[in-house]
Amino acid sequence: MKIFEDYTQSWYWILIGLVIAMLTSLLFIVLLRFLAGIMVWVMIVMVILVIGYGIFHCYMEYAALKGTAGSDVTLQQLGFQTDFAVYLQIRQTWLAFMIILAIVEVVIILLLIFLRKRILIAIALIKEASRAIGHVMSSLFYPLFTFVLLAVVVAYWAVTAVFLSTSNEPIYKVFNETACDYSRKTCNPANYSTSPNYSTSPEKAQCPDSMCLFAFYGGETAYHKYLIGLQFYNVFLFFWCANFVTALGQMTLAGAFASYYWAFVKPDDMPAFPLFSSLGRSLRYHTGTLAFGSLILSIVQIIRVLLEYLDHKLQVSRTRSR
Repeated sequence: MKIFEDYTQSWYWILIGLVIAMLTSLLFIVLLRFLAGIMVWVMIVMVILVIGYGIFHCYMEYAALKGTAGSDVTLQQLGFQTDFAVYLQIRQTWLAFMIILAIVEVVIILLLIFLRKRILIAIALIKEASRAIGHVMSSLFYPLFTFVLLAVVVAYWAVTAVFLSTSNEPIYKVFNETACDYSRKTCNPANYSTSPNYSTSPEKAQCPDSMCLFAFYGGETAYHKYLIGLQFYNVFLFFWCANFVTALGQMTLAGAFASYYWAFVKPDDMPAFPLFSSLGRSLRYHTGTLAFGSLILSIVQIIRVLLEYLDHKLQVSRTRSR
């Protein structure tokens, strides 16, 4: 409920952020077509400068902490701390950051020296890709179609998950701000204030501010016992559908740009609508391939989710046993 409240209160900011990201991406693609070499080298230089500033900042923090009480404690002596701000008060932390950034800086510079020819090839490929996008302009807007399909898949999964979670009988329990044995017992909100089982009991006298509130949806039916299995099945279907939609988008774009690549005379030998032609081929001839590949990915993902779920349960049980 809190998540949906956040979305209802800030949906326009999310929409504005998505629009800004889309426009920035479009501008970046257009600039790559005309200034591919310049932009690539500018980005490389900016990465080097940013890492260089990081090295300088770490050195300044390392020097500023000199003589500060407790700053010479080593990380081994400090041990593990839940408050990570504590590590920023240790000189050894900034020294480690500075060494790591320096190593990364040297590696990047060496890669630029030895792989400069490959970078030039990559720039040429980017220029050719920009020309391909210029002939298949609809590819810039196709990700919106994929986004809509993914939104439908996510909405269906969320609605199904909420329906499964709330399709049982609501369970009400007694809640109280103060600690007492009377709290957390089941109750009936319709007659809680007048029921003799509660209003005249000694526990009620000890907890006069207790309230009968909704706790969760539950029950003892077979449906309730296997509810977690149904939720996992719903998650599995979500993975399958999401992977299928993503794979469909990738194959459609790949087919559209393949029509550009294999055209002897560009753009005369290209289809009139390369993106729609590629989408039709994908749905007509490759649906089984997409579904089977998505199934394999979904099986791996659901196994990972099951392992993470079991690990979480085992950690909770170990914590309780301690």
